[in-house]
Amino acid sequence: MATALRKAKADSGLHRTWGFQPETLDEEERTIWVVAATETPVRRYYGDEILLCTRKAVVATRLKNMPVLDSHRSTSVKDILGQVIETRFEGRKLHMKVRFADNDNGNAALGLVRDGMLHKVSAGYRILEAEESTGRNGVPVITVTRWEPTEISLVSVPADPNATIRGNVKMARKPT
Repeated sequence: MATALRKAKADSGLHRTWGFQPETLDEEERTIWVVAATETPVRRYYGDEILLCTRKAVVATRLKNMPVLDSHRSTSVKDILGQVIETRFEGRKLHMKVRFADNDNGNAALGLVRDGMLHKVSAGYRILEAEESTGRNGVPVITVTRWEPTEISLVSVPADPNATIRGNVKMARKPT
């Protein structure tokens, strides 16, 4: 990674000045918008899985007040970092507004998000209906046409690389 960064600096005159910055964080309200799921193919042991992210495909029964967990851990109430307070669909992506809990774990997660250290999420869900096909490379493709989210987790490594806290990586021109 250091080699790629050095090459980017040399080639483009750009360098990383801050890293990830959350765009929608409201510290007073303790909320942030996340991209909870996209239609990006995810490699599973049985092939590639695609979650359709439309109002028709997503069962909304549990979306309101759905728990925000620490890395899909659900064995203790201490694993709850917050809850989902709003959802919407934009560009074939499922977006969720998350409110962090006002407790030690919620505060720690909020701090990591604010500091740009934590910016990935992952949806937990139940598959209700799916269609199977074969991809260009001969790998089975499971397109999930109906699914029910059960939780959203803050994670260090998501299955869907586009499931993220809404924000950006700041780059700036190298000082002259």
